[in-house]
Amino acid sequence: VPDGSRMAQKGYEWLAKRWDEQKAKQIPIVEKLMNLAKEKLDTTITCLAIAWCIKNKNVSTVLLGATKEHQIKENLKALAIAKKLTPDIMKEIDEITNTKPTLPGH
Repeated sequence: VPDGSRMAQKGYEWLAKRWDEQKAKQIPIVEKLMNLAKEKLDTTITCLAIAWCIKNKNVSTVLLGATKEHQIKENLKALAIAKKLTPDIMKEIDEITNTKPTLPGH
């Protein structure tokens, strides 16, 4: 856990423990998303994540949790990336993450 990150702060031990338990499953997914972000959108996974939230019809508000000025600048780039998220790219993200809920009977 990097020094200065939220997981390294007192009170976030639960998050560090959760990450330790889930990282073997999560890292390959994140690597695929990083590749998609770079190869198809020429962006970072940070921008991709925020852009996905902006583009997702089930998300009404996107709150940025930046603590440094450079993070805010990076986060705002997601507005342009969201415009590039086609239905095919959104579907590819769903297939990589395998977290899209399904309704019974559909």
